[in-house]
Amino acid sequence: MERLTAKTPDMVRKEIWSHMLAYNVLRSVMEQASPLLHYERNRLSLQGARQHFQQILALLATTSNATRQRLYDHLLQDIASDPLPQRPNRHEPRVVKRRPKPFPRMRQPRNILKAKLAA
Repeated sequence: MERLTAKTPDMVRKEIWSHMLAYNVLRSVMEQASPLLHYERNRLSLQGARQHFQQILALLATTSNATRQRLYDHLLQDIASDPLPQRPNRHEPRVVKRRPKPFPRMRQPRNILKAKLAA
């Protein structure tokens, strides 16, 4: 949720709620995978879990209940089998990574800019 793309306050609220819902669903899946890693929750990767979940999401949505349960068990196994390495005394700087682009921002409609470019 680096950037909100909605234009109206109501849609911004919906976007924030959808991000919160997705985060909580992902954390719940990680919590269900934690017994497979002997409850070492801090060794589970949020981004790794997100990537595994995204890969299997379409299959979970389109299969039968029996197959869905097997896929979900497989998802939990995948999340638990990809733990973060032990990183004692790890300290990372908190900085903004986004680099500025060498082009100016678009401040006029595209058709006007295209017309100026063609002229």
